Amino acid sequence: MGGLMRGRETCFIAGLAFILASGCHKKTPEGLPFAYVEAVSAMADDAVKHCDRLLHEKVCYDVLGDESNPDADPMEGAPRVPLPDNPLGGAAELRLLMASCASTHGHGNPQLWCNAKSLVKTRLPLGCIEFRLFGSWPAVNPQENEGMSVSVAANPACKDPWVEVAAVRKTPGGDWFSLNAYFLPKKWLAEHPEDAKDARK
Repeated sequence: MGGLMRGRETCFIAGLAFILASGCHKKTPEGLPFAYVEAVSAMADDAVKHCDRLLHEKVCYDVLGDESNPDADPMEGAPRVPLPDNPLGGAAELRLLMASCASTHGHGNPQLWCNAKSLVKTRLPLGCIEFRLFGSWPAVNPQENEGMSVSVAANPACKDPWVEVAAVRKTPGGDWFSLNAYFLPKKWLAEHPEDAKDARK
């Protein structure tokens, strides 16, 4: 009898743990798979490990170059924040990806920042560059707090269903890493093929 009760108790605890774990997965907008949020988080966890070393390089990759040519590499050969060659397995929904290590003053770093080369499949239209948090996702901000956030375009005039997933991590050396991924839904891309290939406007 005692073994049966313990078995039921174990099943109840396991079931409760599953419910609680499921509840931790916050909702995402526009049908964005939660797996994409987890993948962005995993990318951030991996990339942040390189920040302390990169920020102590004499020169590091800086994307503040020729903005009219996103393929230009203003510091070819300079160390940069490493990101996967094919992030998220080449998911069509991922349209823009940027990452940066940022130094907090006082650590003796010669570099204030070090960037990754951006993935740019579609540029954000001017009316869609501001985002607001979605649902119960918390705000994250380099130099302030770590975590994950999911946001949607804030301007009602932005007709494109953009979703931003942001990851912020603090480095062991006290600096900061941020990764911003921007998505468009697969269904929307299929219905707007001209917009989907708009990578240079």
